[in-house]
Amino acid sequence: MDRLVLDDRTSHLTIPLHADRIGQYLVLDLGWNGDKYLHATPIHLSAIGDKVWVQYDDTEESVVTDLMEAGIPRENIVLGFRHPKLGQHTGFAVA
Repeated sequence: MDRLVLDDRTSHLTIPLHADRIGQYLVLDLGWNGDKYLHATPIHLSAIGDKVWVQYDDTEESVVTDLMEAGIPRENIVLGFRHPKLGQHTGFAVA
């Protein structure tokens, strides 16, 4: 794992975490942004059945785009962070 140093005041690690046995996948940002401590989980995915659940996505370019570019069809992606009543209107799979 390489340390990313952006300048004299900003450095952080982006760490992919996975628990394959239980189907949980996260990205952890950890370090410093100037004088402010950074500890964030911008991405959380779950593998549930034959679907990929996007539990949280705080990225500039949606992780959903990356999933579809990797060959996962829309009907196998659930936007878990959307209320179930809205799921049918997203164009993606529903729970």
